[in-house]
Amino acid sequence: GELNSLSSYMRGRLTLDKVNAALDELASCAEANHRLMAAARASNSKLSGADRKRATELYHCIASKEGIKGRFWFLDSDLREGASIRPDKTGKAILMMLRHLKRLEEVRCSLDGSSAVVYLLC
Repeated sequence: GELNSLSSYMRGRLTLDKVNAALDELASCAEANHRLMAAARASNSKLSGADRKRATELYHCIASKEGIKGRFWFLDSDLREGASIRPDKTGKAILMMLRHLKRLEEVRCSLDGSSAVVYLLC
């Protein structure tokens, strides 16, 4: 299907299973960010101070921005904890493929005074 429509240099040795596992992981990262911010807004949540601060930061710096608001997203830094997708050569190839297939968008935002890469799931 879609994977076969890519050039062989872009596809490399990636299999459909690897790409699907990576997509599932990216979706769970995006969902975790969404849940963290929802928990911070709930009055009865039992978030630690650090988690609450992080959620507030994410909301004000990223989630409330035009073009991102209401969509599922994850940060470049979220990839460091992943199993299927990491910020290595294979992980970057998967992200490049997903961007090419219009399954992912890349947006740069300011977070803590530095630039952060935000990936939007399409």
